[in-house]
Amino acid sequence: MGGGMKNVSSFLFVFLLACIASKSGYSEPGDVLNIQLGGTTPANYTNGAAINDNTQVWNRLTNVDVTTVNNLQYSGGASTDISVTYDTPVYAGGISTSFKSSSLDFALFRGYMGTNNLYDGYINFSGLPSGTYNVYVYMQGKKTVSISSLQMNVTTPASNEIFSLSNDGKANVLIDGTNWVMKTVIVTDGTLDMAIEKDSLLNGIQIQHISNTVPEPGNVILLGIGGVLVFWFIRLNGSTFNA
Repeated sequence: MGGGMKNVSSFLFVFLLACIASKSGYSEPGDVLNIQLGGTTPANYTNGAAINDNTQVWNRLTNVDVTTVNNLQYSGGASTDISVTYDTPVYAGGISTSFKSSSLDFALFRGYMGTNNLYDGYINFSGLPSGTYNVYVYMQGKKTVSISSLQMNVTTPASNEIFSLSNDGKANVLIDGTNWVMKTVIVTDGTLDMAIEKDSLLNGIQIQHISNTVPEPGNVILLGIGGVLVFWFIRLNGSTFNA
């Protein structure tokens, strides 16, 4: 009977691991979701940024009305279940960069979107696997004005971070705290919301999955059910053996 109980427990353990693996989604630590705003070149950019400064896929958002884009791609080209809904009232294209055209980062800063002095904007993600993420945002100011700025709040049920950038658009290299900034957030329910304040400019976003720190609710339920079943079989086996 003891051998049979071990076989049942081993089966349940393997079954639970298989279920958890099947629910893990597309994302793994290290995956990067690239978002480029505005611009007029093809949808899949192959430009650099603060991370993964090499050939990679970028998802391009170009509409100024409320828009939803499904099945975003990771930087390596893999499709995902991640969606984005956004509304940035103005600036659906144009040039806002001093970067040399030979630079990988030139394409990132070619397009931009933003808000005017009347309306806020937003970019909301859904379907992100739970875990910890580094969020990079990019804002190279327009050379036609003295100073451009970005004020944006990034929130999840577990995080609230403020992104703030300001520059004159004349930098020709990436400068942390001037034309890009990174903060870390925790995603617990698949959502990450970006609220863009009035008079803000934004070129691009990178969302890098760095660790699986929050288990998905479905996995927790599976583990709980598995634990109850194992306990029940142990009790049943113990009663039979004692009898």
